[in-house]
Amino acid sequence: MHTVFRDPGIPDGERTACTVLVEDRPGRLDLTGVITRERDGYASVIEARAEAGDFEMTVHQRFRRFEQGLHAESYCAESRSGGVVVSREEGRFLGVAHLQFGGMITPFQANVMPLLGGLILLRGLDFTEGAEESVDLWLAYSVHLPLSARIEQCANIDVPAGRIRCRQVRLRPRLPQLNMMADKVIGAMLPRRWRISRWPTRTGWCGSASPSGPCRGILGPCWSCRLSEASALRLRPGIRSEPDVPGAARPAIGSHR
Repeated sequence: MHTVFRDPGIPDGERTACTVLVEDRPGRLDLTGVITRERDGYASVIEARAEAGDFEMTVHQRFRRFEQGLHAESYCAESRSGGVVVSREEGRFLGVAHLQFGGMITPFQANVMPLLGGLILLRGLDFTEGAEESVDLWLAYSVHLPLSARIEQCANIDVPAGRIRCRQVRLRPRLPQLNMMADKVIGAMLPRRWRISRWPTRTGWCGSASPSGPCRGILGPCWSCRLSEASALRLRPGIRSEPDVPGAARPAIGSHR
C-alpha cells in the first residue's frame, strides 16, 4: 500500500518536551512525548498538562511500517479535568472500512494523518525543496480534510545548543469545491508551517517535527512551540536539541538515510 510517508528511522526512546504558548494570553500547555520503536513500526505517547488548573490530556498513537513506508494505524486521545474524563476520541485506520460522507463504506486513505500524528509522519516526507504531496488530515469519525504538504526552503536557526538546520513544511487545505472564505477559515485552524530537523548524536541520528507559527483564527493570534532537553535548556520556538557531537554536521532530515 503506497504512502507518501517514509520511515524516518526514529530511535527507540526518543523524548520531546514542548511548551505551547498563545501570544498575549496567560497560561501555557506543557507537552511531553515518548516514541517507542517496535518491530513493525512506532508507538507514541503524548502527555499534556495546563500550567494552571487541572486540565490534562493523554494521546496514544501507533504507526505501522510497510516496507519503506509508514502509516497511521490508531489514535486514542483522552481529556480530563480534575481526574474526570471530559472527552475521549479513538480512530483505527488500517485494515478497516468506515462509513464515509455520501453513505459509502470504504477504507481510509493511505495518507491519512491525525494532527498530532504529524509529529512523526511529516518527518518521513521527501524533503526536496518545492516538492508537494497530498495528505488527509483526520479530524474525527470519518471526517478528514485533504491537505497540500509543500516543502519550503531550508533554514538555519541558532539556539543555545548550536546551529540547527531544518526544513519548513507548509500545510494548506485543498478545497476547490468551497469558496475562498471557507478555505481561509479552515486554513486558520492549521499551523502554517512545520519545522523538520535532524541531527547526529553519540548513538546515531535524532530528529524532530514541530508546528511553527504564526497561526491565526481559531487557535488565537499566534503561538510558538518551545522544546527543551531534560536538563531544562531553553531553546527557540520549534526546535529540540541534542548534545553536540564534535565535528559533526547537522543536516536536515531531508537527507534521509
